[in-house]
Amino acid sequence: MSKYTKEHFVMAKRVLRYLRGTCEYGLLWKKPDSPDLHFTAYADADLGSEKDDRRSITDFVLQINGCTYAYKSHKPRIAHDDTCSTEFIAAAECSVMIVWTHNLCQELKLRRRHPTVVYQDNQSTIKVIKATKGNYKIKGVDLKYHKMRDLYERGDFDIYYCPTTDMLADIFTKPLGTMQFCKLRKLLNVVRILCWMAATTKQWFAKRTSKWECRS
Repeated sequence: MSKYTKEHFVMAKRVLRYLRGTCEYGLLWKKPDSPDLHFTAYADADLGSEKDDRRSITDFVLQINGCTYAYKSHKPRIAHDDTCSTEFIAAAECSVMIVWTHNLCQELKLRRRHPTVVYQDNQSTIKVIKATKGNYKIKGVDLKYHKMRDLYERGDFDIYYCPTTDMLADIFTKPLGTMQFCKLRKLLNVVRILCWMAATTKQWFAKRTSKWECRS
């Protein structure tokens, strides 16, 4: 950036303060309770959120047994003027990663008994994906639609409604309030690793101590 202003400097300092205050945070992966793999995905979009070019932001988050393993947030090349199309593009990009994950599980011979559950906070988008045919004037969106229809009919994923307050992917589309941001960050399994390790170790020693006392 060649022509930065005081506003940019203030924003940069805020980012640095956030990084300093969250240096102990990390992405936590827990051992699953079941040998079966359960995949969930969240697809979301924010229409025309960028003030400079009015481009939308689409993103998705994928989790395996509640642990985040993939996410993406970016601005599509084509600008759309309705929320349904933008949300649909986000779901279509999410489906590509879902197929890649399924192929990887098949190659590694991992057990996956259930289709991936995709969550969307736009009812119109869900109806479009479940519809029998698309009616898009944009060729790129129309092609994505037919590909998603094939994946949906094949049983690769199911799609359900999710309230915006619980939409995990919303954390990557726009700035959020402190309470909502912390809530979604926790759902991403981003926690204070050192505190979690200390609490887990304390619980482990407590269980071991109780067993030793019973034996004695």
